[in-house]
Amino acid sequence: MFLIMCTEWGDVSQVVAIGLAAKYGMMSIIIGGGLGHAACVTLGILLGALINKFCTEKIMNIMSGCLFTIFGLRELFNLFSGTA
Repeated sequence: MFLIMCTEWGDVSQVVAIGLAAKYGMMSIIIGGGLGHAACVTLGILLGALINKFCTEKIMNIMSGCLFTIFGLRELFNLFSGTA
């Protein structure tokens, strides 16, 4: 949990959490954030196990490389075309 906190330091969600804690109380935000994080991690693990049954590691590496390239090209296009 400490590593996640370090990677998220300064993220917009931290500012939102401060604002929500001021309005709803610190314990509500801690419990809600913890449950939300646990649900997200659990869903990721379950979906990863399901995908692992149908795809080999080589296929996943190729697919993730293609997606990374597509996202990179899209960002370059947005950079040079002036859209955000």
